[in-house]
Amino acid sequence: MNVQPCEIKNGNAVIAGTKIASANKAGGGLTNTESGVRPEFVSFATKGLAARVTKVSETGRFSIVEAECDAGKVKLLVGEDEK
Repeated sequence: MNVQPCEIKNGNAVIAGTKIASANKAGGGLTNTESGVRPEFVSFATKGLAARVTKVSETGRFSIVEAECDAGKVKLLVGEDEK
């Protein structure tokens, strides 16, 4: 599980200064919390948190990619068809 510190601004999650898309808005007067995202739901993209790949582990059908971003370490699964 990828867990990063998160701010809530206008109901939106903000991690390391970047607004993160989510299915719903946070409520209840939250301002600071943590965001948790499973590695299979993290992907490479041109938008979002900037990260630097630090390690790739081949595990068969998937590779486990470890990266560093301003919020800390992030892991993601990359399938054979995504390499």
